Amino acid sequence: MERGILLAFCLIDVAVFIILAMFVSINRKEDLSPGLGATLHVASFCLAFWPFLYWLGFGFFVSKISAFENISRKAN
Repeated sequence: MERGILLAFCLIDVAVFIILAMFVSINRKEDLSPGLGATLHVASFCLAFWPFLYWLGFGFFVSKISAFENISRKAN
């Protein structure tokens, strides 16, 4: 269930990344201030990749917690 929700967030964020990248590339032809362009690039990168990094971290900690619970159950 959690992975499905996280996958949905990943897909939404990738779509947002594509839209922001298109916005930046379209507005580069006009005079877009360099600060705004850099901010949009950083924001789109963060939006696109935080779910992936969160998923990696979440999967790691969930696997460690479940392994610890299994060990403690076997010990009892």
